Amino acid sequence: ADLADGRSVRTGVTVIEPRPGSARHAPCFAGVHVLNGNGDATGLEWVREAGLLTSPIAFTNTHSVGVVRDALIALEREALPASDNAVYWNMPVVMETFDGLLNDING
Repeated sequence: ADLADGRSVRTGVTVIEPRPGSARHAPCFAGVHVLNGNGDATGLEWVREAGLLTSPIAFTNTHSVGVVRDALIALEREALPASDNAVYWNMPVVMETFDGLLNDING
């Protein structure tokens, strides 16, 4: 999804769903490699430790990592049957990129 207000805000979020449809809540095997430490992400240590990916992967701008993480958790919870929702746990993988030269990231 992209957002452009015509002046200074030109940003978006990319979400990759590793297992779409009815299998979306089934974990899949995953690994992590960091080429350089310049950038932040949520959920990578869980993937490194467990070797499993339990959520979609999202890319967004630096100041939106927390908001996107919260949105992924809310979307995944809404998709579960009520009986499973009470014990739902997830560690979404959300990675950031600085788009401040193209966008007002505080916009």
